Amino acid sequence: MKTKKSKKKLNKLITEFELTQAYENIRANIMFSIVKSGCKKIIVTSSYESEGKSTVASNIAKQLSKLN
Repeated sequence: MKTKKSKKKLNKLITEFELTQAYENIRANIMFSIVKSGCKKIIVTSSYESEGKSTVASNIAKQLSKLN
């Protein structure tokens, strides 16, 4: 389980640009999978609470909305 201290340390290591690039990469992979398999739903899950599922889901939604 991650602590607040380790989260702050991680946040300092990742720039906003790198984070945006990562989500754009996820968007590209999702779009490729949708075309290939016809997927209509995406599930974001984790083993523990407070690992950022809502943040990840929100950022993926933002990236996918840029396509329209």
